[in-house]
Amino acid sequence: MNSRERVLRTLKHEVPDRVPLALGGSAYNINDIAYKNLIRYLGLSDDWKPFRNDGFKTSNYLDERVLSVLNIDFRYIYMPTPDLVKKDGGIFRNGWGQTIEKSGEFLHTSATLADATIKDIENYAWPNADDYKISPDVIEKAKQYKEAGYAVVARSVCSYGFMEQSEHLRGSEQFLVDMMIDESIAKCIVDHVGNTILNLTKVYLENVKDFIDIYELPGDDYGSQAGPLISVDLFNKYFKPWYKKIVELVKGMSPNVYVLAHSDGFITPFIPEFIDAGIDIIHPLQPNTGMDNTAIKKEYGKYVTFLGAVDIQSALPSGVEATKKEVKTRIKELGDGGGYIVAPANHIGPDVKPEAIVAMYKTAMEYGKY
Repeated sequence: MNSRERVLRTLKHEVPDRVPLALGGSAYNINDIAYKNLIRYLGLSDDWKPFRNDGFKTSNYLDERVLSVLNIDFRYIYMPTPDLVKKDGGIFRNGWGQTIEKSGEFLHTSATLADATIKDIENYAWPNADDYKISPDVIEKAKQYKEAGYAVVARSVCSYGFMEQSEHLRGSEQFLVDMMIDESIAKCIVDHVGNTILNLTKVYLENVKDFIDIYELPGDDYGSQAGPLISVDLFNKYFKPWYKKIVELVKGMSPNVYVLAHSDGFITPFIPEFIDAGIDIIHPLQPNTGMDNTAIKKEYGKYVTFLGAVDIQSALPSGVEATKKEVKTRIKELGDGGGYIVAPANHIGPDVKPEAIVAMYKTAMEYGKY
């Protein structure tokens, strides 16, 4: 059984030979510092080119040598996105029109629509999908990955989804207030963000739909570690319609492609809504949020595949033994009958030693056999 066969069987909720392994997605890659430490540990040369290099992102490598050593079943492709930062005179600006400042590992983006009216929003210079062309080299790479027997994933067209990008443009607090008391403003922003993502998706799929197996949606965090950030009613009112539209577009253009949604935090109330919207894969079931993975698997496991769940906040930074225990726990909770893919709950951080990364995937290879 090759990697693609293993993954497709898992996504169909059938039992493969072992649990598939993932690393390199839009929200589950490896921080550059951790990557450099890992390649030194593995004895690999430091000459692999980053897939992007604008100086403002912190997880910029998709090193196929590392993916091979760790037995990763997926390969990832990437198109230019509005998140990429360019220097405009003396100012750094992204494709959404926001100015960017970097402080350590954190980015500060300007809320360019903070005081905007409906007219201002309608007249705003929203990203034009025609400006973000996928290169022929990436298209050829997707074709080669599929022919080589890997499951091919199209990384998301931008980092932030319908809610978070709206928050970034309006300001988080103001946008949350808008959803409650100024619905026309909130809806106008969300709809423009949604249309931008929709149009970028069209451009993407027109080029790679015949070669990919999974399409990743931009991430939105509807929960925190303490509980949901918004109500299910607000989710259904503002954001669920856009999930449905994107899923319908993807399935219409390529019926065999699976759609992945990312949401950190406590998201148990949102899982049935994602399923109803047509989402096939949910990342990450974030640990340390109080969610009951066993109960979630029992109730929803026949309808959706879970990817991730491996704790990057405490288990991986604690070392090899804690990592082994964590991986075994997640496979036990989520792996029964297929429908689970081992991956980190978010990007592996600079505080994780390479030994723990290797242990994570080695343990999954050994313990994840069916």
